[in-house]
Amino acid sequence: MNWLRRLDHRIILGFLLLVGFALRFHGIDKFGIAGDEKFSLFVSQFVTLEGNNQRDSVRKPDSPYFTAKEFWSEKDIDDFYDAIARIDTGNGAFFKYLLHWWTKIFGLSDLSLRFISLLFGVGLIFLTYRFTSVHFEDLQLALIVASLVTFSPLLISFSQVARNYSMLFFFALLSTHYFLSLLKALAKAQSWWLYALAYALTAAVCVLNHISSFTLFFFHFCFLLIYYRNLKSLLAFSLTMVLPVLAAAAWLLSPGGRYMFEYVGHSVDTYNQMAENNPYEFLSTATPSHILLQLRHVLANMFINIDGFYTMVDGKKLGIAALFAFVLAGFIYNGKLKTKFKHVLAVLLFSGITLLGFQNGPAVGIFTLNLGFLLLGSYLYITKQGFFASQNFTLIGIISTLPLLFLILFSLKDGNTFRIHTRYAAYAYVFCLLYVAIVYRYILGLNRSWTIWLKLAIAGQALLILVLIAQIYQDTQPRYFSEYTEPRTANPYNSLAEKIVEMAAPSDTVVYPSLTTYDHGQAMASVVDAQLTNFYLPKDNELWQRIDKNEPNKVYLYHADGRKTLLFDFMGEKYRFP
Repeated sequence: MNWLRRLDHRIILGFLLLVGFALRFHGIDKFGIAGDEKFSLFVSQFVTLEGNNQRDSVRKPDSPYFTAKEFWSEKDIDDFYDAIARIDTGNGAFFKYLLHWWTKIFGLSDLSLRFISLLFGVGLIFLTYRFTSVHFEDLQLALIVASLVTFSPLLISFSQVARNYSMLFFFALLSTHYFLSLLKALAKAQSWWLYALAYALTAAVCVLNHISSFTLFFFHFCFLLIYYRNLKSLLAFSLTMVLPVLAAAAWLLSPGGRYMFEYVGHSVDTYNQMAENNPYEFLSTATPSHILLQLRHVLANMFINIDGFYTMVDGKKLGIAALFAFVLAGFIYNGKLKTKFKHVLAVLLFSGITLLGFQNGPAVGIFTLNLGFLLLGSYLYITKQGFFASQNFTLIGIISTLPLLFLILFSLKDGNTFRIHTRYAAYAYVFCLLYVAIVYRYILGLNRSWTIWLKLAIAGQALLILVLIAQIYQDTQPRYFSEYTEPRTANPYNSLAEKIVEMAAPSDTVVYPSLTTYDHGQAMASVVDAQLTNFYLPKDNELWQRIDKNEPNKVYLYHADGRKTLLFDFMGEKYRFP
């Protein structure tokens, strides 16, 4: 019958993969590329923002006119280095280089730019199931966590973004899988070199996807020191780290990565000035109160049972109340009171905190309960089971919590709170899902008098998760990646390119607007609107184009007889999606 149970689990897993694909594919190209997605587009096509390497097209020194054919002139690896160094601080090279070849094969569109993220997002469902079933030997827990990955609003959102984060989540979990597999093989004196090679390769992919992921391997090392303090394990780990260290060093010494630290240093100075002069909710000086206030957004996004807490409600006081009440409940259950008194006190505490929350609306009550149960469950699990009793739970606990400490350290070092952002710790997100699943299943299994409140909290949060997913499809999502004052439209540059091809005669000229930009402090006319439009024009198009330095928003088609037709009005930042 064991094989039948496994077959049932595979059917459920297959269903989750189908649902996960549907949730991530739905509306994937509904909204135009925005923010850092544009950087992925530029770098993947080896084109520098503002055309530093396009002196033969948009930045001709001797002529204001250019064509799409000139725009798409041949580029080489030096252009890739130049683009990524100037645009993206030299970070995420592996993803962007892969995206270059991906678009060569599947074409350049919003769908193809984002589809790699979707594939890794769906693959993460299977990988999570595999990781949990192998290292926790618990098929039920594996399905629970795979379900959380399937319906996670954060993972759905990042699977629809043309950035390296979805790939990073996948390889962070895969490298951890090979890390644990390597330790098992060493302990059993089995053949270990294949696991070592796989671990080294996946670790290298992680650091080349985002340099901040080096902290994950520091956490692996901490785990190693706790449980595997023997020469063989330490030597094997050191050997595997050679490749990722060399890969990171080689990149940082290359023309593409050489200026990363210089750029980061300059950006720190810029953000410090902004934090001092124009602070707002997500950027302020790095004081203890500002750090804690911004950290609450990251905590709410990282733990699915409280996802949306600080975007839907103002929960500072409720969070403190939940912390006090549920920790007190933990002390009560671990105390020497008679059982009936424990139940009475628990009922009073849970009723009180529920009423307090629900006074401010159902969502507030649900969030408060879930925050409290996360704290209470952690307290009970650790005091009863012991944090170090289970090796793999220890690893999950370390990776779920310590990235937040690094965000605080980054903030203190920088002097501002800009880097206290979900995406800089999100490689640990799947481990947070696993942590929540373990803790919740444990406290449900205790069958205490307050189980009804926990079931209510889970059911309520499940409904709120559906609301968050709907908000992603409406482009009103919480701040996982970016947020906009109003929902975006379809890609205006793609629509503009289609209109040019449809309406322009060979003798016409397209004239783009230009906002003022700065290069080393010197003002110049921006060519970004022209660049973004040309990405979607046919590569052999020879229609004349130019920039109007005096027009900030409108794109015109100038006809040979002197007439002009308005093609598009960007209306400032409204349709530029910065």
